Amino acid sequence: MLTRRAFMGVAGSAIAGVAFAGCAGGMTATRSSRVRALPALRNTRTTRWAGDEFARGAYSALAPGARPDDRARLAMPIGGRLLLAGEATSSDYPALVQGALLSGQRAAEAVRQLSGGGSARVVIIGAGSAGLAAARRLRSAFDVTILEARDRIGGRVWTADDMVAPVDLGAAWVTGRGDNPLVALARRSGARLVPMRWDTRVVVDARSGARVAPASVDRAEDDFQRAVTAGLDQSSPGWSLQRVIERGERTAGVDLQEPLGRWVIDREVDQEFGRAANALSSQAVGEGADLVGGEALPSTGMAALLTPLATGLTIRRGHVVREVDWGSRDIMVRTSGGDFRADYAICTLPLGVLKSDAVRFTPRLPGSVRRSIERLGVGTLDKVVLHFDDVFWPEGAAELGIAGGSPDGWQCFVSLLEVTGEPILVGLRGGAAALRGEQQSDEDAVADALRALA
Repeated sequence: MLTRRAFMGVAGSAIAGVAFAGCAGGMTATRSSRVRALPALRNTRTTRWAGDEFARGAYSALAPGARPDDRARLAMPIGGRLLLAGEATSSDYPALVQGALLSGQRAAEAVRQLSGGGSARVVIIGAGSAGLAAARRLRSAFDVTILEARDRIGGRVWTADDMVAPVDLGAAWVTGRGDNPLVALARRSGARLVPMRWDTRVVVDARSGARVAPASVDRAEDDFQRAVTAGLDQSSPGWSLQRVIERGERTAGVDLQEPLGRWVIDREVDQEFGRAANALSSQAVGEGADLVGGEALPSTGMAALLTPLATGLTIRRGHVVREVDWGSRDIMVRTSGGDFRADYAICTLPLGVLKSDAVRFTPRLPGSVRRSIERLGVGTLDKVVLHFDDVFWPEGAAELGIAGGSPDGWQCFVSLLEVTGEPILVGLRGGAAALRGEQQSDEDAVADALRALA
């Protein structure tokens, strides 16, 4: 999974040329020497987070009908012995790695309080960010076992180790460096945090191959922000974000239906939240704490930041949890690799897995918890990693946007050149387009990305 940028917080000028010419659809563009014949590919990777049985999506989001207090409800102890953790339970940093880490620490402190500080057996389900953080807090005073379905740690933090440089296939960004536990973990792991310079982005008109003028991009971003702000001023909590945008367009007198406006919506909504605006609550744009300090990519990949947390922990890999029986004196966790008894259990399963009922809880989770799980939504953000022989995109550009292309296509590409020193682009596809794209073969997904770039 990719961690999201602060909503409506990414603005700035794109790189542009000198001479300007009019383009259809309200875009002003400059002719570019855009390469039509792309360099050869050395390696590629694709992701399918919705189809991953141990993730069933990239991260959580507020669907229509969901409320921010649904997350707080999931964070409360259940029956005095069972706790849920993970980014979906974080009210301050939902959908972010730091939200998962802090939720794990919160669950660990709850176990300490519930146990009276005494020694106890604790089973933690999942060796992702939340599970590792919880185990780290408890290991000195408790008998802690982590049960992990995969053959690796990290969960939705997944750094490819078969490429020339570390490339994150899941969560990638350290978002909000001003107050973020990932910064300390990066220091411990020796990772260099490379700031993302979103103001260097280049946006290209897919129809003409010309660069879109910075003023046009800025105007579209401003129109989007004005529409959302105006729409929210007239909205009620039950509105979808789509309804907010449509009302805001009329009120603010802006048009986001032309190609550049649709590109902005795809970038700021579908990719940011992993869901289309009609599948998001209007409250999604305002939840969470303010993020201070910008964004950065760790030079080692995100997985290396979690390695120090895992040192010395008892982690049973390849143990797929089937049932959590918390109704008896001992909690019994039944897995594909055997049964485990505990006094307390911390469940860090992703929201998508909880919604799927792949794991049975006996007795059933309380009705209020089940309803919160049902109301919250799951977003999908997929990637295609393209390692080329040479750099062909504009020098210094951190992001390449493709406006006016296929709505199911790859519309944003992030350059990893500054982070890895290699000519690597990572394409992003979110929401319904990502779900449809998961039906493609790897070859077809790569071919679509190359067509967008050519």
